Amino acid sequence: MTEQRMQNKKAIKKKGGNWLPALCGVLGTLILLFVIALCAPLTLPRLFGYEIFHVVSGSMEPAIPIGSAVYAKAVDPLTLAPGDIIVYLDKDSPVTHRVAENRKIAHELVTKGDANESVDFAPVPYEAVVGRVERHFPMLGRAMALLASPVGKAYLLCFALCGAMFNILGVRIRERRRELRRAAPEAETPSAAPPGSKKRGGKRRGEKRKRIVRTTLLTLSLLVFTACAAGVILIKRQYRESERLYRTAAETFTAPAETPFPAAPAREQESAAAPETAPEEAGGKERAPIRVDFEALRAVNPDVIGWLYCPDSAINYPVLLGESNDSYLRRSYDGSENAAGAIFAEAAHSRNLSDRNLILYGHNMRDGSMFAELENWQDQRWFDAHPLMWLLTPEGDYRVVLYSAHTVSAYDEIYTVFRDGEPGFDRWVKNAASLSASRADFKPDPAARQLMLSTCSYVFAEARAVLHGELQPLGGGTDAPDGN
Repeated sequence: MTEQRMQNKKAIKKKGGNWLPALCGVLGTLILLFVIALCAPLTLPRLFGYEIFHVVSGSMEPAIPIGSAVYAKAVDPLTLAPGDIIVYLDKDSPVTHRVAENRKIAHELVTKGDANESVDFAPVPYEAVVGRVERHFPMLGRAMALLASPVGKAYLLCFALCGAMFNILGVRIRERRRELRRAAPEAETPSAAPPGSKKRGGKRRGEKRKRIVRTTLLTLSLLVFTACAAGVILIKRQYRESERLYRTAAETFTAPAETPFPAAPAREQESAAAPETAPEEAGGKERAPIRVDFEALRAVNPDVIGWLYCPDSAINYPVLLGESNDSYLRRSYDGSENAAGAIFAEAAHSRNLSDRNLILYGHNMRDGSMFAELENWQDQRWFDAHPLMWLLTPEGDYRVVLYSAHTVSAYDEIYTVFRDGEPGFDRWVKNAASLSASRADFKPDPAARQLMLSTCSYVFAEARAVLHGELQPLGGGTDAPDGN
């Protein structure tokens, strides 16, 4: 055996022999199959006429638990019978309820949630029916929501690219081994071209082109994978930075109601032990369970207009009002760039919050921060455990009595801002209360000011989870401050 052949065999061994390309191919295939398995429940059923929805409320429990994915198929509404579970649209929002009665002459259905005490207030016209629920899978809806989020899509793309790179790398290693094997005999052959050399040369040129294509694909995949991975790492880093920033803000600018400012070093322990019910001031007037140092907070950012707090939840944030709804979409309360953004008021509001309804926005963060918990209020048990919030402002503090949680389209009229004296506000309040997925033992007063919290939802395209509460002034605060 010549020295050249020995060198080639050693090179082949260094490249991993047979096991390395095989391992790359198997690993790449398994990763791609994993990605396909994740995407299949969201894509393949649509080819067979199914529509897929994520259940976020407990109105159909125990038959369909919260977090389930339901698969609905179009059906002639005339064929629906009592007991069938359907999906229908209520102002562009999908609702999953059971048919209680089919009024064929009127072309409408009477529906009811299994967990609800009575039938739905309004009948469902035939044209609003999406389909009959054929299948449902518990917990799959939560996975759907994660995969539909920007971070979930980035993870999927990273996995898919990783699988593709392993497969291409395995093929590339095999090609290199074949090249090394061929190099040994050619080194020993005479310089004269043997018969058929042109054919072999054309074949090798074709293999060379394929090799260039695979190398190019591998390089591009690596670049895209690196970009996606860097993006995910950056987002996670910003999540941690946002969590640290707002935790520090709560420790610095808030304290339990009975704790004076400035706080001592033991402030963190005192804040952690903040009471969940509102204490009473001297004279019997109720006050919020926490205090906010707005003077110090506004020294950091004059756009701060309040502080929103809900005991036993992640909601404990300053509220800002920017020049537009994009001002704090990707900026924290101190103005620093961050994907988590801030809790901010609708830019159309008056700066002193004198409008009849106040709309606040926040991101639905995958780490559970900001307004990620809003959908939880569509679960009756969570709603019952968290009936109150507190909105503190420089002008006065408010108890927020919650009464409605539901999912709507981002373009729903529920996002209308009402000024004093504008008509239609009482209808807006009654409509918000009627849409609730949870039952509240409180009837809102259409004459009182209202609060609505909103965040992204992934139940359907451009969906929003919203939560409504009535603003009740505390400690002598005014219901509607004067001025603009």
